[in-house]
Amino acid sequence: MILKIGRDQCGYFAAGGSYFGIILDLTKHNPKPTTRQATAEVNAAIRDLCPRYSALIRGGTLSRPGRNLFLAQVRDGVPALAAVPAAPILKVGRKECEALSLVPGNAPAVRTQAISDLASADALTSHEAALLVDSAIRNLCPQYSSAIPAGAP
Repeated sequence: MILKIGRDQCGYFAAGGSYFGIILDLTKHNPKPTTRQATAEVNAAIRDLCPRYSALIRGGTLSRPGRNLFLAQVRDGVPALAAVPAAPILKVGRKECEALSLVPGNAPAVRTQAISDLASADALTSHEAALLVDSAIRNLCPQYSSAIPAGAP
């Protein structure tokens, strides 16, 4: 059963989902697993099915939002960037955060423009560009999280 759930977890993390969100989901939708059982199942599934996230498991939890989670989400969600070294990916993420810092009152418009620019200039799909920008916001400059619309992956 965890294999089916596990495959969904990789995409869930790539979309910015939280480790504890999966634990809560498992305990809510499965017959009587304890939090400890759910944690063990999620950790096993991550190690087996989402190897990019294995390095983020520390003592049963994923590390806090930051550069490692940003890189893992981008590499998992944007196949063209899976083998790209960390430095160029981080540079793009930091550039997006810098743009947001210049006009913080207009963050949603800056986010939309950044997605459009990335999709046209870097041959990314709109979905991949949105994933990159939103992951940068969530992990590198979370103070601008209000720029991400409700329901965005």
